[in-house]
Amino acid sequence: MSGEPDQVLWRGVRPVDGIRGVWPARNSTRINKSGRQTTGNVLVLYVVPAGKKLFIASSILSCWSDTTSNVRGSLEVTDTALAVLYDIAYILFTDPGMFAVTQQFSPALEAAATDEVRINPSSAGVETFGAIFGWLEDA
Repeated sequence: MSGEPDQVLWRGVRPVDGIRGVWPARNSTRINKSGRQTTGNVLVLYVVPAGKKLFIASSILSCWSDTTSNVRGSLEVTDTALAVLYDIAYILFTDPGMFAVTQQFSPALEAAATDEVRINPSSAGVETFGAIFGWLEDA
């Protein structure tokens, strides 16, 4: 009786291929992107390649401001026209300080081909760090 071609890769129990949006398939491309923005301009962390879909499994957003209040920092997904499709995380300052949020998503958030994941601080007085962790699959 012959085994499956990749049987030597098994560890313990027979592996289950990924479940779309819940966990990645063994051959999917893992995506880990991070960036920091201090100028008040938008920073593009990642652009989803054509023919692919990005699944965002977790994220981090932290913002710091020592003098500015009533400003925001966000980690967002936009389309090709740069319209915000949804905010992954959003922090609004009413007083100076440092705030951070980490999140895990199950099922994962989805971003379609050519969508951008961006860090968007509302002004130069906000130092913003963001990161996403996920995987790519064929659309």
